[in-house]
Amino acid sequence: EALGFADQLCEILVSKGLIAATDRSAIDADRLEDWIEDLGDLQFDIALDGDITLDSQTLLQEQGFRLYPSYGRVAIQSLLSTMLPQQKASIEEYYMDT
Repeated sequence: EALGFADQLCEILVSKGLIAATDRSAIDADRLEDWIEDLGDLQFDIALDGDITLDSQTLLQEQGFRLYPSYGRVAIQSLLSTMLPQQKASIEEYYMDT
């Protein structure tokens, strides 16, 4: 259910113009079952392409600030933390310069 809401949130971010495109990696059924039975961690990727805040993030970093407005990342992490309160939702950020 939480993954469905995360997909919906990504669609909203695209429709509102905050990101250009999004893609979530497929989740292996065996790994999902292990996670449900608390036998392992569940890891998946959500790519946010064309984040409109990227230029402001870069500018703030260049000026030495450590506060970066990444609204999509914050919204997804907040959603997963709310939907899965007994689980730890962690997000790793990386940028691909193409």
